[in-house]
Amino acid sequence: MIDGIDVAGTCEKITISAGTVGNSQAWAATREFRYSPDLQLNLAVPRKDRREGTQEIRVHEVSRSEADPSLFRVPADFVVNDERGAVKAED
Repeated sequence: MIDGIDVAGTCEKITISAGTVGNSQAWAATREFRYSPDLQLNLAVPRKDRREGTQEIRVHEVSRSEADPSLFRVPADFVVNDERGAVKAED
């Protein structure tokens, strides 16, 4: 669970062979996916790789309330310039 939301976790692990990227020894790189089937998105994706360091992409402050409708209103001064008719098709 992440922040009270059920998630399913998977882990990808790859081994970087010695000499592949100038490394004298093999090492492992990992990516985990913590997926919420209910929200249909990954809530967290931690990655560990010597080439890039440790990173974590994470969704914070999930709200299930209705969004303010004003966020989806088209501004009054919005104009659509349809120039598709101005281009002639070549034979």
